[in-house]
Amino acid sequence: MGGGANNSGGEAVQLLRDILDDSKGYRVIDGEISFRHPKTGELRRYDLVVEDPSGRVLGIEVKSGSATPTGTQKVFDNSLNQSTESFQAVGAKASKAQITQVDESRLVTVKNLDDISPLVIWEVL
Repeated sequence: MGGGANNSGGEAVQLLRDILDDSKGYRVIDGEISFRHPKTGELRRYDLVVEDPSGRVLGIEVKSGSATPTGTQKVFDNSLNQSTESFQAVGAKASKAQITQVDESRLVTVKNLDDISPLVIWEVL
């Protein structure tokens, strides 16, 4: 695996994708899919979009090293997680993946690639 504290975001996303692909009940739909806020029209793109064992679609933002979500990302994600309605998928990647909505967002922070494990992921998801 490797990586250390100065790993790239792309490596962290790929590692998370691999863990989820190997996990019973989770299905990685695709990455870099955009969704539109139903009230503000704002767009948000998630690093990974995953269906959980209950059928809910999760938009996952992966941050590596010392990176943190932007204020805009936090506002969008909080709005999604507090909403009773799903936010609609938009764009060619969403169409190709046959995904129409996202139900919840999750943040996965990977400080060091060597420290990530399925157990850490399940605590977040």
